[in-house]
Amino acid sequence: MAAEPLSTKDLFLLAVGPYNLKNPGPETAARDYYLDKDKQYALRETEWNVGWLASPESAWGKVRHRDWLLANIAAEPTGSTNDLTSITEPVFATLDLLSSEFRPGMPNASDAIKQAVTTETGYERSIYTALTVGLSEQESAGQKVIVLGAGMRWRTRVWREESQALQADVDIFVPFLPLPSSTKPADVTRPNARSINAGIRISRANGSSIGNEKKDKSGQDLAGVRFNLRIPFTARFITNVDRLTKEVTYSDTPGNWYKPPPSASGEWKVGDLVTTFPEPKVEALNRLRCVFIRREE
Repeated sequence: MAAEPLSTKDLFLLAVGPYNLKNPGPETAARDYYLDKDKQYALRETEWNVGWLASPESAWGKVRHRDWLLANIAAEPTGSTNDLTSITEPVFATLDLLSSEFRPGMPNASDAIKQAVTTETGYERSIYTALTVGLSEQESAGQKVIVLGAGMRWRTRVWREESQALQADVDIFVPFLPLPSSTKPADVTRPNARSINAGIRISRANGSSIGNEKKDKSGQDLAGVRFNLRIPFTARFITNVDRLTKEVTYSDTPGNWYKPPPSASGEWKVGDLVTTFPEPKVEALNRLRCVFIRREE
């Protein structure tokens, strides 16, 4: 980790082009290129890029590892945290937007809120809802790619016991925009980068056991249960259509003609988004909580 938080301003100016590194590091990885390990991984010294005013487009094209810079810009305000706990997508930074939470005992709560934070059996509960944006690092055609995504998350806690709350997390997250990089993609369709993710996770808010693995209590304690679904997809915009051959061109490969998949409307038009879906992947995971008891001799 860096000795101090990375400057969002410096990262932004490096990503856009007005800044350069005075002495770049080795090209082995983005982290080595921008951070100085001899200074506890502090950002290397920067300087103004005098060529940026003459040609911003040229300066933009020369930026190295822009995806890493943008990922760190987004991660700084959030502390590089991931609140999407019920899905397997490798999300490394999230930021909740337009969030709301209802809790028992809220001052000036309406009758509707008081009813919402009490279950039918009389237990108290809290309800949290948020629109969230985040970044994930996925592998696509043998390359790492940073993908921007958005979704919703819900968290409900129910107090059946005064000191322990049973917690349910429900997440829906769609990484849809691979961030630009100086590395040419091995496959312009970015397979496996975009995906639709949904999951539910049951646990205790304090991390204690939610039950035993076996009915006779002979198994290990369960710290949580998670079910999730991931459906990768590709998305390409149509830029041209040949009515005679029924072929199209895509924005990511201009000049090349392809046979598109069947259209739900009967025909494709310029500007349409063509999406393809492979088989979805469903996982169920029990998180075991092992308890070790030391026996005195």
